[in-house]
Amino acid sequence: MFGPPSVLRTLLAKSDVLKQSDNTVLSAFGAVHAPHLAVPDQVDIIGSSTLLQKSLKPNYKLLSGSRYSRFSSSTFRDLLQEIMLEIFQKSANPARLFEVAGSFLQKSKEISLFMLGNTSYLLLLRRSLSAQNFKVTLLTNAPSLPTSEVRGGSGSVAIVGLSGQFPGSESVDELWESIIRRVEFHQKVKVQ
Repeated sequence: MFGPPSVLRTLLAKSDVLKQSDNTVLSAFGAVHAPHLAVPDQVDIIGSSTLLQKSLKPNYKLLSGSRYSRFSSSTFRDLLQEIMLEIFQKSANPARLFEVAGSFLQKSKEISLFMLGNTSYLLLLRRSLSAQNFKVTLLTNAPSLPTSEVRGGSGSVAIVGLSGQFPGSESVDELWESIIRRVEFHQKVKVQ
């Protein structure tokens, strides 16, 4: 399993099936969507469960984020390998992916979104589906922490600004523009 640590912890805590399974958790701290980096050993990560040989139903619709077309795998193992390659080395344009995904949906039916964890793409997804004339209902809310867990104290302190350093950018706005244009910030280190 691969993803943000907080989402993986929540998923493992709430899923009885996953609690009983042999899991390897790969936290999403490493580089993703980086074609210049080597692909990790997929066989070692995926393992050798007999479940992996299970045939997939021919009518499943799981879209590639880089090709904007359906994955064509016939077994669960092959599908996982394709998905891992997408995560490790391919980049995606979420707006285009959501547009293509809308073409697979029935226009006359209401769309229900089930969110697993927080995502910064929720607003973009809702806008894209609404622009395609879908009625969208969000069925799950993003997890929230009780106020006492966010911070203690009197509640009379306000943060009015912050600063930081951003790769290839002078400001947060410039960083976001670079991300939207899918600029690659990874660089090979030159050893002297």
